[in-house]
Amino acid sequence: MTAVSALQKRWNRVVAPLLPNPQATWQQLASRYSEPHRHYHTLDHVAACLNWLDHTATWPQTHCALNWPCGPTMSSTIPAPATTKPAAPTGLPSTLPIAI
Repeated sequence: MTAVSALQKRWNRVVAPLLPNPQATWQQLASRYSEPHRHYHTLDHVAACLNWLDHTATWPQTHCALNWPCGPTMSSTIPAPATTKPAAPTGLPSTLPIAI
């Protein structure tokens, strides 16, 4: 199995269920991220992102095992979101013109 096919297999498992057209998205991503001028956003970067997702997937279990707040009790330690819209900064227009 090549590195690209292994990466696509991981993509199919982790990301594809979240997308309406995952195979077309993968084809575009693989094609563009394989372009020779790319130095950071490459397929290695996609693999690193998937590795990060794999790593963070265990965080809830780790927090619970360490008796850190988790599950339903965790919400009591997180402030509720504001119910009012924050005021716009002063001195700025309330709307911005759109160039057509």
